[in-house]
Amino acid sequence: MNDERIKAFIRESLGERGYIATDIPQQETQTADLLVTAESQAYIFEIKSKLDDPIKVSKERAIFEQGGMAERHETTGRTNVISKVTRKAADQLRNHDSSAFRLLWFHGQGSDAKLQADQCVATLYGISDIGERDTVQNTGMKPCYYFDFSEFFELRDVLDGAVVGFQGRDGVYYTGLYINNFSKNKAELLKSKLAKDFGSGLCNPDQLEQNGDIYIADCDVSRNNKLAIFDYLQTKYNVGGLFNLTVESHEFITQISFKPKP
Repeated sequence: MNDERIKAFIRESLGERGYIATDIPQQETQTADLLVTAESQAYIFEIKSKLDDPIKVSKERAIFEQGGMAERHETTGRTNVISKVTRKAADQLRNHDSSAFRLLWFHGQGSDAKLQADQCVATLYGISDIGERDTVQNTGMKPCYYFDFSEFFELRDVLDGAVVGFQGRDGVYYTGLYINNFSKNKAELLKSKLAKDFGSGLCNPDQLEQNGDIYIADCDVSRNNKLAIFDYLQTKYNVGGLFNLTVESHEFITQISFKPKP
């Protein structure tokens, strides 16, 4: 989908749920895409989408033309590309009234749209998977929010949250609402119609931490100093021997042509 089709799809989806979504007129200064209202609450959305890297696509096509097989490997964690996309969205949102909730709507539409959505969430929260060594209570890996550089933390003055969506290979459009728990508007956003409508698709890190599902590295430590972050987490959660693991997605793809029988 191109940008206008994505915007139209979002407008229609919100309209079906009782929201009024209108385009924000373009101005000399950078503006966001949509003003959305419902129940006397206002939301400003900047919509960003992510396609496949055209250079990689071109290289894969050349391999396919020679009858070969291409390998794809990408991190499931934070990416600099999505970081830049998020900061661009924040620059546009910054030019709007802070009395409205200001949110990013990220739409993954590459060949692996779910991976792009996962990368976006990891970039927003600075997520890394953390495990415990040498402990009887070891229950496996657990996500740690704000372990890595986090766009939500860096942009906490402007970005209240994000909707992250993608169309699955089953044709269903999946979305989640991700709360920036460093935003001053966190409590109000959690009480909003938007948060209620997302239901189980709502991500509230504070609640996830209370449930024991994640760690939160809410410490004033440079994200380059991993040892200091580990020390903080081990003290906060009374655990020992923590380590982090970067997970990558690997797949091999080829192109197969079927010719109908004469």
